Amino acid sequence: MLSRDVERRSDSSIYLVYVDESGTPGVKGRYYILLGLGFPLEASYIIRELGYSLLEELRGYGYFMNEIKGSNVFKTLKKSSGKYEGLLEHVVGVLHDNDAFTITVVVDKKEFASQALSKLWKYLNDKLAEPPITYLNVFRVDSIRHNILGILKKSSIDLIVRAQSLNELLFRVHKTLDSRNAQGIVTFDAEADSLVNSAYGIFATALTRDGLAFGREVVKTDRIRHITLSKSNLDFGIQFSDLLANAVYNCLEHEVTKAYRILTRLLGDKGFVMLPKSAKGCT
Repeated sequence: MLSRDVERRSDSSIYLVYVDESGTPGVKGRYYILLGLGFPLEASYIIRELGYSLLEELRGYGYFMNEIKGSNVFKTLKKSSGKYEGLLEHVVGVLHDNDAFTITVVVDKKEFASQALSKLWKYLNDKLAEPPITYLNVFRVDSIRHNILGILKKSSIDLIVRAQSLNELLFRVHKTLDSRNAQGIVTFDAEADSLVNSAYGIFATALTRDGLAFGREVVKTDRIRHITLSKSNLDFGIQFSDLLANAVYNCLEHEVTKAYRILTRLLGDKGFVMLPKSAKGCT
């Protein structure tokens, strides 16, 4: 007889979830955006056909790239009144009709540094001022401790921002899959070196060994079954994730508010997360 856990998984559907980013988690720019686009495995053919037809349509506007890049699509269509928003409407409509969902995490890096990272550095400074063993008593010297912490800040901010936002995104992917009684395969863009090098390996391991952080606890997920990589030029899932992530960026940076309103069809009640919560998001 099957266990309840195996029995539940055997009846569940499979979702493909594609994760892409817009902006950088470092100093440049104010916002870092992560977006996960999920749709049922059986919808893959429809998504692929949508990608081919979209590229064909874009060629009529002078877009001759062999893949859909959100920033380039926006640059191509932004001067043609309503064309960019119309394209998003069409894409989101097809995705919505095929049971797709979107999870978006936005980090306002200025507010995050002020409200979160500043508290982290103070916490580390206070703890290191009382080192656990005498072999580290050099940390009692204020100037040396501050110097070492300064180096840690410069080298780790990117990873902290990216790791925290990925944890938020993957946990909400887990909850969404759970609400649909589905299993998920999460795919990162293999060519996004910064995302892959600093996050893919960490979370592929963490999901297997530890789980995801939720509040003050770490919880296991039996919904995200695997994390993998794919090249964006070979996979329309990544390309559409990039297109939608860029739509959120355009709302925040260029006040293209209609782009975000179109995207809300896929977001649901808890599909948009702003870090910190007090930061101003899209409307």
